[in-house]
Amino acid sequence: MAAQNSYKHLSLEERKNLEELLHNPEITLKQIGVQMERDPKCIREEIKRHRIRRVRKNQHNKCGKQNDCIQTRLCTHCLTGQCRFCTHDNCNEICTNFFPDPVCKRTTRFPYVCNGCPDNENCKLPRMYYIAT
Repeated sequence: MAAQNSYKHLSLEERKNLEELLHNPEITLKQIGVQMERDPKCIREEIKRHRIRRVRKNQHNKCGKQNDCIQTRLCTHCLTGQCRFCTHDNCNEICTNFFPDPVCKRTTRFPYVCNGCPDNENCKLPRMYYIAT
């Protein structure tokens, strides 16, 4: 590893390379660090600082805990009684347990983003992405 390069800002080329590497679900933080000649801590902080949250526009439930939610009957619009299935728009505003970021093992530990997630098609949670630009 090149020590003189370890703690400088990443260039746009390096960020694009990092974004591409994050699409590989098998890669580790250490492998990315070695390949980019950077300290893994630098890579981790880069990902965490510059990730963005995306929520589908047509998604009513924007809570990051919806897979594990046990709230019931917060509003009068719930057909099933379970708030995670409610299609009313303001349920996210009245729930005291609302959490905007996804609670998922991919976003709470490496890779900290949904880039390259094999479950991306079926996941209903808000998404976190690392985008180089």
